[in-house]
Amino acid sequence: MSRSADIHAFLEAAGWGMAQRAPLAGDAGNRKYERLSHPQKDPAILMDADPASGEDIRPFLNIAAHLKSCGLSSPEVYDANRDLGLILLEDFGDQLLFDVAIASPELEYPLYKMCLEALERLHQTPPPPNVGSYFPQDMARATEITLPWYCSPDLAAAITAELINQLNSLDWTHPVLVLRDFHAQNIVYRPEQSGLAQIGLLDFQDAQLGHPLYDAASLIHDARRSLHPDVEPRLKDALAQTYAGSDNFHHALSTL
Repeated sequence: MSRSADIHAFLEAAGWGMAQRAPLAGDAGNRKYERLSHPQKDPAILMDADPASGEDIRPFLNIAAHLKSCGLSSPEVYDANRDLGLILLEDFGDQLLFDVAIASPELEYPLYKMCLEALERLHQTPPPPNVGSYFPQDMARATEITLPWYCSPDLAAAITAELINQLNSLDWTHPVLVLRDFHAQNIVYRPEQSGLAQIGLLDFQDAQLGHPLYDAASLIHDARRSLHPDVEPRLKDALAQTYAGSDNFHHALSTL
């Protein structure tokens, strides 16, 4: 069957054959997303991760289940077909932290603080088996891909060598699961929920073992938006109080 026919058959089998489908913005991968509107059900999301394009939904399903076991908000999986790369998901809505923090500045600190609390909860639970690692050499390789666009090969090599040196100086003795894409456009505010359930997590399929401050650095030093000048130091102070690594907190956060 064609991809379109496979999707239609999947939705029919899941009881969503009557749904209206509208495309949503995708991410940096080959995955596609649609919002489904059904006359008798709450909205849902269809993730189309075609294996023919190199996608694999198993990591997403694995991490989604792990996050739920930690008491965190990952979308409920209503149905999935691993062979076809299709998942029918709970729809968390459109209140991205990115937009909420701009529209309601008074919510910026409490919501970002709650995000850090969600990370702390994640780190208190042993990571799931069979996840990869994001350690100094892996991080340096990721940077190497970018550097040639901005500087000469010699300078790129020097930066990479110094980056490895600085990363190796950090405390890697207690790696945790890092979501690796933890920023304001992958976090949904769910005000109808209570506690940490208000922080809806998205786009976590690339999670690996890494440094406990990595996701916090991604959140606080977000390339997509800047925190209010008063909020950033308050978040760092709160994070420093709970940080248990033997390395220097501010050096580690800045390096990561």
